[in-house]
Amino acid sequence: MTAPRGAPNVVIVLIDDMGFARPSSFGGPMAMPTLDNPAQNGLRCNHFPTTALCPPTRAALKSGRNHHQVNMAYITELATGFPGATGQTRTRRHHWPRRCAWSLYVTDGVPAYDYNFLGLQRSTITSTEKLEPGKAELRLEFDYDGGGPAKGGQATLFVNGETVAEGRIPATQPGIFSAGETADVGIDLGAPVVEAIGAEAKSRFSGAFRS
Repeated sequence: MTAPRGAPNVVIVLIDDMGFARPSSFGGPMAMPTLDNPAQNGLRCNHFPTTALCPPTRAALKSGRNHHQVNMAYITELATGFPGATGQTRTRRHHWPRRCAWSLYVTDGVPAYDYNFLGLQRSTITSTEKLEPGKAELRLEFDYDGGGPAKGGQATLFVNGETVAEGRIPATQPGIFSAGETADVGIDLGAPVVEAIGAEAKSRFSGAFRS
């Protein structure tokens, strides 16, 4: 994995549930020699107010704004209808890192699957034919290569049990997906997974779901 041409030489490590003064890099009691080395040879920023919760802190860091401005006052599971607490981040707030996410969708009648790996690598598996009118069952199967975390695999897209497209996904998210940017059905409310489609109203599914 390589960064895009012209990308800044910046690495951000965000650790949940650890206070600012805990690591030895900032004079704390927790010895973290691996972190101490770049801290001693670089720039240590000492004014990043945390929110004491995971998604709000990430939202503030990613957007450069107060977490209430990006509707992330609490953890996403406790979102409410109150202003600043809906859990629905807005694309106009310009989150500068891209998330790792996937989307199974239909555009212009054609089923497709996208895997967006932090904006560094995008994989698209698209059918060559439009869906027939009426009901259709869409399914994506992923055959992981194995051999450790963050490996790739083979993705197969099915429509009504028939294979309609296949493709490789070179790399995957090594841990769990964060709920900080929502997990949506029928609409993408966070930063767009499929940037050619967009998010919010642009991504709304106009068909109907059946269980």
